[in-house]
Amino acid sequence: MFCFFIPKIEKQEVTIINKNVFEEEISWIRNPLIQQFAMKAVSMLPDYFFTVAASSTGKYHPSYALGAGGLVRHTKAAVKIAHELLGLDMYKRAYSSDQQDLMLVALMLHDGWKHGLDATPGSFTVAEHPSVCAAWIKQSELSRLLPEDQIDFLCGCIESHMGQWNTDYRSKKAILPIPKTPAQKFVHQADYLASRKYLIFDFGDHYYEPEDDNQSTSEPEKDRNLELAIACIVDICKKLIESGVSRDDVYRIVSENNGGNRNPNSIKTVEVAVTIKNKLEELQK
Repeated sequence: MFCFFIPKIEKQEVTIINKNVFEEEISWIRNPLIQQFAMKAVSMLPDYFFTVAASSTGKYHPSYALGAGGLVRHTKAAVKIAHELLGLDMYKRAYSSDQQDLMLVALMLHDGWKHGLDATPGSFTVAEHPSVCAAWIKQSELSRLLPEDQIDFLCGCIESHMGQWNTDYRSKKAILPIPKTPAQKFVHQADYLASRKYLIFDFGDHYYEPEDDNQSTSEPEKDRNLELAIACIVDICKKLIESGVSRDDVYRIVSENNGGNRNPNSIKTVEVAVTIKNKLEELQK
């Protein structure tokens, strides 16, 4: 019989920040009780969840999931993938409405405690973070918001979301369950797809970036060359759209080469700006 350690979790005092980050995703949940559970759970996630990258090393996730806020962007991508797949008849027939809602919630929370209970800036991923999250749900007030069978269903999806990557980094021993039910396999699949480097996610105008409380009101002046490049890109975008080129096609080029962010003003380097400029100019030909 497979056994794994679930740590005791003390009550956490966390600052509720970014509580509207998953407003759209929560709106996809049809059961009002599960919707209320999701809102409460997201509001109780640790502050670091809203600021850290999806990957500590940058090895296992696409560019849009790296940097500040990357873990939230990865999570939003995974939930969106699941939502789209659940729109297909073959998945609608496979799961009840409540099961579909719970799978979306599982993906919202699956990496909620990725750096563990006592994370500090610069912390690395905790291998047993799925069981940490599941234990947190079962030992907190959240467990009283839904029937026991729904809590078990939700936690089963979260605990097994790592799939075959269920071993400890050092000992190589299995420390997490692998997905067994169709729902658990579905959640793992959505998380896996959201971590593929070759799948670039277009967030449209909703690219998440954490608020920087330490940022001064006057940002340091950007490199002049970068400013000029961005201004040039904005001008090219306007001209292309005015000439009849699809707005979506124009900003898709920006998004695909800018970590999923379609806003030209978010471009961070001259190299990226030059790449985007060259590809946009190809549309003018």
